[in-house]
Amino acid sequence: MASQIKVNEIIKQSGSSISIGESGDTITLPSTATLTNFPTNTPLVQAGFAARTQEIGSGSDTEIVYTAITKETPSGKFSTSTGRFTPGVIGFYYVNALARITMGNNAGEMGNLQIRVNGSASTTGSTQGATFRQHWDDDRPNSLTVSDIVELTSVTDYISVYIYQSSGSGKILETDHTNFSAYRLIT
Repeated sequence: MASQIKVNEIIKQSGSSISIGESGDTITLPSTATLTNFPTNTPLVQAGFAARTQEIGSGSDTEIVYTAITKETPSGKFSTSTGRFTPGVIGFYYVNALARITMGNNAGEMGNLQIRVNGSASTTGSTQGATFRQHWDDDRPNSLTVSDIVELTSVTDYISVYIYQSSGSGKILETDHTNFSAYRLIT
């Protein structure tokens, strides 16, 4: 037997929560239903480059300054002048970065890509960076990628990406294959 309850508002009688259904029940919303005030994976950003412009010096960490935003919700959380994402919302964020750089062909050349919070490398997992260290047969593009879940504990915290390379000379990022994305996780 199916029943319907038609109401305009449900208000709790006491306590701090309202339960719909029981454990194991499936609750289905019509495909045209609109949910409001539910958590979302925002703020979010996806950024890259408008042109090949950033040179990475040899032997020191360099902050990548992404110059083009391809997606951002809400707007104004990513700075194309600094390459920093300042979401303004405390929480956990999934962060991913990819960089492509042409290394030389000398043994021992290496590169490192790091996700940093407030300019400091995190002490957890892959935020220590993705590293390549090998002899290249010829000058060719090499890709680095790093991803992690980072926690922002202040509304002023920012996320940025640093790259290191040791070829002995400056190298230009392959900016058509260098990008950054981050979004808040619903927890």
